[in-house]
Amino acid sequence: MQNLSDTKNEQSISNFIKYIDNLNMALDGKMNFDAQGIIQDLREEYDVCYETWKNKRKKELLNISLSDIDDLNETYDDYINKQQNLDFSFQENLTELTFYGSSDEFDKYYREFGKNKDFKVDRNIFQDIYDTKKNEKQIEENRKGTEEQKKLSELEEYMERKKAEINRYFGNLKFYDSIDSKYSHCDMNIDTVDNLISKRNELLDKLYSYYESKEREKKNEWQSQINRAKYKAKCQACGQLKCVNGHQLSGDSISCGDCKGEIYWVDGPTHYRICNKCNTVRKLTSLICGRCDGKVYCEPKFTDYIP
Repeated sequence: MQNLSDTKNEQSISNFIKYIDNLNMALDGKMNFDAQGIIQDLREEYDVCYETWKNKRKKELLNISLSDIDDLNETYDDYINKQQNLDFSFQENLTELTFYGSSDEFDKYYREFGKNKDFKVDRNIFQDIYDTKKNEKQIEENRKGTEEQKKLSELEEYMERKKAEINRYFGNLKFYDSIDSKYSHCDMNIDTVDNLISKRNELLDKLYSYYESKEREKKNEWQSQINRAKYKAKCQACGQLKCVNGHQLSGDSISCGDCKGEIYWVDGPTHYRICNKCNTVRKLTSLICGRCDGKVYCEPKFTDYIP
């Protein structure tokens, strides 16, 4: 029983089970709802929505323009604390949950799940920005040194510009876009003094590693999106549900052309979908008749859905 939800209110669990039992009795054997299974489903749905609410706030925060670092001794906490109107908290939106509002018993469970949650985004989300700005400040200080120090600053500044270009490149990628080789974006083609040639090569290796880490992050982000999409928004057809050979289609659901499983949206804007049977992820572009492979008069009902 204690594994059914985040709440430790045993009386609440007992009341919910009685509620489902009464519902089963009212249906006189026509349905047999499992109270424990329903509680587990409610919790899993809440957890998915919780991550969505948190990620939305995280994206909003990352779009805020932050001030520069004033001093190299400025710590990360100092840097964050001096920013104005930086609120890491976010709110739950229970109306997005499937059964919220359907009955008091369901609403009680949804509210219970949020009681042990921390509705704040991790303060460390600006760590990369802080590190970059601190590096830029360090570069600025280094320019005051000797010729070698100046050349070293030029190398590091060049690398930071390349890293910024890499960030923009990965930031502009759409879901499942082809990713370029690191050699297309990583170079240290800048003149330097003989004593810094090995340093330039070292920075190039670090740039390769940086690109590879961003590539892993992007692929993990796509995989997380695929995992979130299983299996929520079903792909549907719209228009005349009929093929050129006269076959009347049985419904607006679309099946996988490989295994006939049901397909669901993974990324609406780019038209990527996933099959719930073979798990194939690919673009949905056009439809054919499942009986004769003939052309159909209907087309996919595209959407902007992103899980």
